[in-house]
Amino acid sequence: MSQSGLGEAVEAVELFKSAPERPLALATVQALDSARLASSLRRFEAQLLDVSALAMPLVERVQDVAARRRLRAAIAAEVTRRYGILHAAVTAPNSGYDAATLALRFRPEQVKDILDYS
Repeated sequence: MSQSGLGEAVEAVELFKSAPERPLALATVQALDSARLASSLRRFEAQLLDVSALAMPLVERVQDVAARRRLRAAIAAEVTRRYGILHAAVTAPNSGYDAATLALRFRPEQVKDILDYS
């Protein structure tokens, strides 16, 4: 997620939610402007669909097959959880985003399925 920029976006969403005085719409937050978020989403989706990008070299070095499987599952669960946070915030009716601009291609469940399959 960090390579695509979505990690930063999720952090910005979490800060937005916890701010006592927040802007009216999520789309008005500088790190979450439509152009930047759309670009990050496209990079994330490209990485998600690129099997070679899903390879986790450090995880693959783990010799114990069961431990490697648990690590991959934990990483997939965390990516899915963080994407879910972003997806819910962006698709909320008062987020300020134009659905056509962002065109989220995947629901969190689909991200999970893709990651589980890889």
